[in-house]
Amino acid sequence: MTRVTPARRLQPQITHTKPHVRPEALLHDFTLKDKSALEKLNDELSKVNRIVLFLGDGCGGAASEIMRFAELVNAPFVTGPMGKRWVDETHPLYKGVFGFAGHQDAQDLFINEEVELVLAVGASLSELGTGGWADTLLNERMIHIDSSVEHFTRSPMAKLHVCGHLRAVFNKLIENVQQARNWGRRWRGLVLPDNSASNPFGGKFVIDRLDDTTSNAVPLKPQRLFTYMAKRLPAGTKTFFDTGNSWAWGIHYYQRPESDGSYRLAMGFGAMGWAIGASIGCAIANRKQPTVCFTGDGAYLMSGQEITTAAQEKLPVVMVILNDGVYGMIMHGQRMAQAEELGYVLNQVNYADMAKSMGIEGIVIETAEELEAIDFERLFKKDGPTLIDIRIDKEEIPPMGSRIKDLAGGEPPEPIN
Repeated sequence: MTRVTPARRLQPQITHTKPHVRPEALLHDFTLKDKSALEKLNDELSKVNRIVLFLGDGCGGAASEIMRFAELVNAPFVTGPMGKRWVDETHPLYKGVFGFAGHQDAQDLFINEEVELVLAVGASLSELGTGGWADTLLNERMIHIDSSVEHFTRSPMAKLHVCGHLRAVFNKLIENVQQARNWGRRWRGLVLPDNSASNPFGGKFVIDRLDDTTSNAVPLKPQRLFTYMAKRLPAGTKTFFDTGNSWAWGIHYYQRPESDGSYRLAMGFGAMGWAIGASIGCAIANRKQPTVCFTGDGAYLMSGQEITTAAQEKLPVVMVILNDGVYGMIMHGQRMAQAEELGYVLNQVNYADMAKSMGIEGIVIETAEELEAIDFERLFKKDGPTLIDIRIDKEEIPPMGSRIKDLAGGEPPEPIN
């Protein structure tokens, strides 16, 4: 009888110690540009005086060049909800966010009949980022400039599509504009009302409900929380805003002069809880960089308690839980649409106590005075995370009325009290 021996498991053999990659090939500035489209764009710019820029999330690699161009042609600019991370929100030409949780100043800009040309730059033109594909933005005044051909499928009505590496495109535009200015050409720009208010960075806030940003009411106003955090967190803080009300409050009220992408928002799939793991990954990548995650109580309850990983890795991540005992966006959406109210109530949970049970510092904040007493310098120097359980006013309606209007195809109904 023949004896059958077990097959030997093959072990992978590594024969190359050096990877067959050339990282330097990915680090240079690509110069892809459509020369014909650029010539047409320059021709359009020569015909007009009043230009507006709409900036999307794809502007990151060319942010400084785009700002230089805006200043040369005196063009006010707005961003989509994700694009705001690449601009200085105290810049005098900044008019806020257009689209979800945006600002009235930004909406007014696109209904201004004096606007002759809109340059949409690095913008995927998603439903959330364009206020439900608003025709005040998407019309024949638009020239769409992007490095992704796929994004042009959402702007078939545009006057012109310019495909190319954004830094290369805007360097060429700057060169042409400067040459024109040397010959005496000036772009007059728009005369716009100044509806903004002074902010602590020395610029302006573009905010619709200013009074609530200074309120000391209890429960704490979310407007008060986010404007304070924008002022208080140290420069360079990496901030993550989770899906839900954290989106809305952060987009509208968390305004910073930084334009380096420190503000992180993900609106693709709208997955609740993504920011918790993302903030921990960011902190692992750079342990010395202050990192803060803003998340709702509903999103936090959907997480797998990744904060324990932060504790094991000794990461000084600060988790800020917006604790109002409800799925806020669902509750307010149902009320504003006069729909049946159901499925939004959460248990009353002390998240600070949950953190303490895991050996993590937990802090409960109920008043503006307690908020201002937080020693962030200490928290960012710790060898471990901190959870801040902030009790916010659940009755405060987030700036999402335009979203309900978009979904309803008309004016949003009055909310039910």
